[in-house]
Amino acid sequence: MANSSERTATPADRIERVSRLMIWVITAGGAIMVLAYTSVWVVPGWLEDAAAQNLLGATATISAGPVLRLFAALIAALPLALVLYGLWQIRELFRLFGDRHYFSVDGSKRLLRFGAALLLAAPAGIVTRSIVSVLLTMNNPEGSRHLVVQMGSNDYFLVVVGGLLLVVGWVMREAARMQHELQQIV
Repeated sequence: MANSSERTATPADRIERVSRLMIWVITAGGAIMVLAYTSVWVVPGWLEDAAAQNLLGATATISAGPVLRLFAALIAALPLALVLYGLWQIRELFRLFGDRHYFSVDGSKRLLRFGAALLLAAPAGIVTRSIVSVLLTMNNPEGSRHLVVQMGSNDYFLVVVGGLLLVVGWVMREAARMQHELQQIV
């Protein structure tokens, strides 16, 4: 038999505990994303490997010099910046949940911003991949330059999840408004 002084965790306790854990998971994940992205552009040979596997194909040659590579890295960072912005919003939403603020205007704003960031990251990724493919092969001889237009299931998934989160954010905002109205009546 359990000790009578032990307290049974409530749903609110679980929400608080998982939310606090998710803050750390999101923070660590964001740092790893930035480190991985930077490594691809800084560590010799990694850009060529990544481009061969994910963008240009095994037969393509990257002829871009340092200036074009820097420009390509800055352009390619746009989708990552949008995802990091979205992750920051969700991190702050988990902070609110950890403080037991479930239906707040701030919480709905955070969710709306995350949904918008995901929705924007998908087309930004498609466009930036195309621009980067041109920049990295711009100095190649004629016939071996590339323009890659690539859309995958990840892009589609970002749009669907982003749209879902936008709608859920609107629902949360409406719930917060209704909760505020009820508090004014009582």
